[in-house]
Amino acid sequence: MARRDEFSNKTKDQAATRANGHCELCRLPFNGRRPEFDHILPAEYGGLATLANCQVLCAPCHAKKTKEDVRGMRKADRQRKASVGAAREKQPIPKRPKDEKPKRDKLDMPPRRSLYEVI
Repeated sequence: MARRDEFSNKTKDQAATRANGHCELCRLPFNGRRPEFDHILPAEYGGLATLANCQVLCAPCHAKKTKEDVRGMRKADRQRKASVGAAREKQPIPKRPKDEKPKRDKLDMPPRRSLYEVI
């Protein structure tokens, strides 16, 4: 995993000035809520902690973007592992052994009776 660099205070101030009190994704004003600073290109993909890679988001937009980023990263990990043969094969589910049924002898059964036979 790549080392995550945090944005400097100067970069955060410049990004907040650029955003002008609004979320850069949904354009809603913050109205006293705390803005969150997000890497446009995640650090795991090589994104740097620069002003060009910084966006100011509200909490719901940041959570949504982070969820999408993580999903993409995990998919890329799975594809990379599969391409080099490092993916684990699925283990077969062991089958439960069948119980042995006792064998019946025809002699142990009572004789059949006819429905029309009078006893």
